[in-house]
Amino acid sequence: FFADPCLPWLFVTGFLIMGSFLGIYNYLGFRLSAAPYFLGPTAIGAFFLLYAVGSVSSTWAGQRINRLGRQRLILYMSLTMSVGVLITLFSSIVLIIAGLGVFTFGYFGLHAVASGWVGQRGGTRKSLVSSLYLSSYYLGGSVIGSATGWPWLHGGWTAVVASLLVYTSALSAIALRLRHSDECVR
Repeated sequence: FFADPCLPWLFVTGFLIMGSFLGIYNYLGFRLSAAPYFLGPTAIGAFFLLYAVGSVSSTWAGQRINRLGRQRLILYMSLTMSVGVLITLFSSIVLIIAGLGVFTFGYFGLHAVASGWVGQRGGTRKSLVSSLYLSSYYLGGSVIGSATGWPWLHGGWTAVVASLLVYTSALSAIALRLRHSDECVR
């Protein structure tokens, strides 16, 4: 699997997307529970309703794979995640929610494309490569989702955004690498 020119990059993609997703959802609650927002647990919990955006973005991305290509969709969705993260820097609660929604749209669309591509490239070993992708995915959630606490403690929300932008920029770089690899087109 690691000799495949694309699969290792897709495993890293899984690692980064789930880590970024947990990073933003884990630490945005701390920002919104503090001044000037002082949101309670119920209000912060309501932000998880944005997961419904995933149904829309997964379907949207799936319908465009043949027209745009997997590589281009991964790039678009990683850029969408970056834009969403940046929007959360605003102080308006409406813009913060909008930014989280944009990020969530990109995340679910990217995950749909990447996980489907892994299965397609796996051939007769589809279940094994899918399990490797999911292992990377959940490992990223554990590592990055927890490690995002360090920027939060040492620099607040701005530092969290900076760290998440590193991950989403890495996703964009992976998308560009996959896009310029003739071996990954199939």
